Amino acid sequence: MAEIARDRADAVTRLARTNARRCVAPSPNLMADRTAAAARLDALDVERDEARRAEAAQDRAAAERAAALADPVTGALTAFGVTAPRAELVTGLAFAGVLEAVACFAWLLALRPKVVTESPVMPAQQGSNASVTAAVMPESHAAPVLTVTPADAPASILCLVDLCYLTVQRSTEIRALRWKKEGTAANWIDRDNGVIHFMPSKTQDSSGIAVDWPITPEIDAVLEIARGLGKIKGPHVIHKATGAAWKASDALKVWRDACNRAKLQEFGYTIKDIRAKAITDARRAGYDIDALQVAAAHADKATTEIYFKDRTVPVSNVRLAIPKSA
Repeated sequence: MAEIARDRADAVTRLARTNARRCVAPSPNLMADRTAAAARLDALDVERDEARRAEAAQDRAAAERAAALADPVTGALTAFGVTAPRAELVTGLAFAGVLEAVACFAWLLALRPKVVTESPVMPAQQGSNASVTAAVMPESHAAPVLTVTPADAPASILCLVDLCYLTVQRSTEIRALRWKKEGTAANWIDRDNGVIHFMPSKTQDSSGIAVDWPITPEIDAVLEIARGLGKIKGPHVIHKATGAAWKASDALKVWRDACNRAKLQEFGYTIKDIRAKAITDARRAGYDIDALQVAAAHADKATTEIYFKDRTVPVSNVRLAIPKSA
């Protein structure tokens, strides 16, 4: 840079002297000298700029190398002659590989098959408020008709199946269930009173029978799972990725896909079978027909009895003896 500065000073001096010379008539030699001096000055300016850029690049490289040497991770690589940018690239790829391996391992743990067993339903205390609060509280958290793991079907269908079973309600009521009271919503979660208000769509315009279902620990656990599903939250407990409520066709498609993945399509299971199994399990657990009628929000006991799906073989108590011969 010092040498370039000296050459530039000489060029500036020469150009100044050339400009100071005056001739009575135009002199081609004088014009050529002026042009040559100006060109020399321009060339020195370009050379000076290039030298400054090269010096700045060297300074940046030296600073990056010093920073890499001070870094406990990239310092070892830089000490062996690896450039700072390459050392950062190598360490970045190494960290990315570790994170990817951890993510793959986490997915492996999340998607491994889970065995879901069905435990017997224990009877609950039936109080005098059975007319307004359902007395049937199944404690089993197993899916009634179909055992599905998160690897087999979306988590939303698991929540739909569990809520249908634990509340003994139709899938229509569960799909319409909202987190809070909004407008004329008939099915909503009342956290203040610790219950879920259900008014079945079949009775809404006729008998108007409704039922309040206590939020048991099992139901609350399913609600917490449903609350964490999807980035876009909707007013309904069971909703699509867009936040919109499920339609009947949506639930049917996901149900069939789950049955196909579980290789149960040959049995012809439907979502309605969940309600029948829940009522049947509650009956086996010791609940009487009156409690089951309240839980199912049926207008008469005959409708409730239709849902009984007992498959047990009765044992005869008839005892006979060989008659004596005459």
